Amino acid sequence: MQGKVEICGVNTSKLAVLDSATTRRLLLRVRQGDKAAREELIAGNLRLVLSVIQRFSSRGENIDDLFQVGCIGLIKAIDNFDAEAHDVLLCIQTGKTLADADRMRFENDRFYLKSPQEMSELFSYVPDAIANTAEIARQCNYDFVFGQLKLPYYQLPEGLTAPQKYALQLAMAG
Repeated sequence: MQGKVEICGVNTSKLAVLDSATTRRLLLRVRQGDKAAREELIAGNLRLVLSVIQRFSSRGENIDDLFQVGCIGLIKAIDNFDAEAHDVLLCIQTGKTLADADRMRFENDRFYLKSPQEMSELFSYVPDAIANTAEIARQCNYDFVFGQLKLPYYQLPEGLTAPQKYALQLAMAG
């Protein structure tokens, strides 16, 4: 998608790219209810939506539809990102409190979708990492079927009727 490509009336060649410091500042402002910061954060991350379009455009989907779905996902991710709430959730999941010194925690709030530029900077010491990751992703082709479980079926041994108990026995046996 080089040069001017217009999707849903957006000139993709003029999309902004935010650095991580700006992204962090905007996220903090968004958490405080700053609607202008939210708009800037959305606009500054639309290139992520373009990467989704590039990934799925070969499947015959309408590019405008992909762009709109990607934008909705981006907006939901921005609206729902809350590092403090995530910290509380980790405590609940691990049976700890925020005051526990030895609890699991993320040391910073930099756990968000990074732009391609940020990823290149982050992994600049291994120049092939980005290209290799993209090649692996290109080779992966799995169409998710939602609403259907894809779990293996295990025949329970004679006398057992609860799959959970059997799974527990297997886990305990190593």
